[in-house]
Amino acid sequence: MGAAPKFDAVPAFDTRTVATLMTRNPRTASPELSLEDLVNGIFLRHAVSFVPVVEDSILLGYVDAQIVRKIDREHWTTTKVEDVVESVNGSNTVFYDSSVTNLMQKVTRTGRRKFIVVDAHGLVGVISLSDLIAVLKVFDIR
Repeated sequence: MGAAPKFDAVPAFDTRTVATLMTRNPRTASPELSLEDLVNGIFLRHAVSFVPVVEDSILLGYVDAQIVRKIDREHWTTTKVEDVVESVNGSNTVFYDSSVTNLMQKVTRTGRRKFIVVDAHGLVGVISLSDLIAVLKVFDIR
């Protein structure tokens, strides 16, 4: 097995910013939504497992399948997204104009695989490690 690529030396990432790889206008969840509605109406219906939580155009944080799995299914109807939302912080957000190389360093440093993408006005998208791996596959980086 070969050595893992050194992400700060991947030509495919040299000039790319997060904005070039992110998913724009992602599905979002209201803090008032029940976990049952989140799972059935967003996660399953749209095949996503990570959604930003927004109220009145204000980004509050995110919720993902990993968070929901920690709640007993019998409580999904009475538990609201606001009860489990992971608040926005420096480790789960990335600026849209950040370099992909900087994002890869953040993935390595935090162990996170999914990030909320923001600009000075708030939410602009989401990006995941799988988005970055897709680029590596196109360039056949090993």
